[in-house]
Amino acid sequence: MTKTILFDLDDTLFDHHHSDQCGLRAVFDTFPIFQQIEQLEFEQQAMLVFDELWSNVLQKQMTLNQWQQAAFQLLGERLGFNQEHTIYAAVARVYREAYLKTRRSVTGAAALLSTLASYDNVTIGIVTNQLTAEQNDKLSACQLNEYIAFMVCAEQFDRPKPDPKIFKHALMLANAMPDSTVFVGDSWSSDVLGALAVGITPVWFNPQQQANPIDIEIKQLHALQPVNLVAHFLLNL
Repeated sequence: MTKTILFDLDDTLFDHHHSDQCGLRAVFDTFPIFQQIEQLEFEQQAMLVFDELWSNVLQKQMTLNQWQQAAFQLLGERLGFNQEHTIYAAVARVYREAYLKTRRSVTGAAALLSTLASYDNVTIGIVTNQLTAEQNDKLSACQLNEYIAFMVCAEQFDRPKPDPKIFKHALMLANAMPDSTVFVGDSWSSDVLGALAVGITPVWFNPQQQANPIDIEIKQLHALQPVNLVAHFLLNL
């Protein structure tokens, strides 16, 4: 029986957190206005604003660049910085350049995908809350694209995971049934609960060791290698 392995991309296979932190640190170091607060507070507040405005991108109300510029401007306003709005275009550019320069895969991602792809009865797909072009570029930059049969992006549906339509579309593309599919992702609300809602077995990638009840949990990607008992259970290899 063909088995389908679905992965989230950001912070599951692609190390988004690393690039995001590098981008924010570049902004903090380059623009003294942000140094009026502690760096950790700046980064935390920036991530909150990023998340708050992200739906505008999925709904095609903003481009990626517009979202980044609007997020930094909103952050500046909330922190009480009196700056011309034109500065935030430069801020967004510094963030983006640092983000792109520091892209990398999560440790163990390439080895895991290579091993899984070596089995004739395994199909690998991506289901992600991001833009198609952006995610294809990440896969290419990290040399992971050769292992991926298809990708489903929330951009196609104007709404993010855990919306069931996104997972059902992935099943359709894979020509797979939920009971022969697993989903590996780092988000409890988007990935684990989203998979469970349509009958897909979730594997929670939980490197931060957050407390949530689930039977199958891994803290490092190499724990999913097919020689591992967990993978034997999932794949029946």
